[in-house]
Amino acid sequence: MRWEIAAQPVQEQSRKIFAAAISLSVICPQVWRCKLAANAQQISQVRRMVAELTAATYSDTDIKVYIETYPIMDENGEEPREPDDDTGLMAANTDWTATYDLAAAASDILSEKAAALMARNDFSADGGSYTLSQQYEQAMKMARYYQSRRTAKSLRLWPTPRPIDRDSEVEV
Repeated sequence: MRWEIAAQPVQEQSRKIFAAAISLSVICPQVWRCKLAANAQQISQVRRMVAELTAATYSDTDIKVYIETYPIMDENGEEPREPDDDTGLMAANTDWTATYDLAAAASDILSEKAAALMARNDFSADGGSYTLSQQYEQAMKMARYYQSRRTAKSLRLWPTPRPIDRDSEVEV
């Protein structure tokens, strides 16, 4: 039996779907995001993880986009998407309960916050010493902390029948 990723034979169709999604101004790394729905509790938890308790910098919609970038297998073992029997394309799994890798989302947000702090320099003035670079270092430290706590990923391979090579068959 030969193993291959179900989406590989339909790369051209996937490119067309992704191009259509971009043309509709749906900017997301996964085309299947339309079924996903992060809830208020998850948004609140990520806010606490990244110390963004108000919507001044990141709105709930912004945080929801970060969260929905990382769907994971739910507690029942259901994947967020599965191969469609008719087309072979990956489709939304209707049995999946919305479950996300919040640590990965927090890591992305903290990395973005660190980038905004990158230009801050240490200086001394009026007899005081100001070490503003510590803000960048701390944001990167927290980004690495949450990056190390991401959910372990695995790749599910879907079996497909192996084509018979008639030329190499040996008659008995």
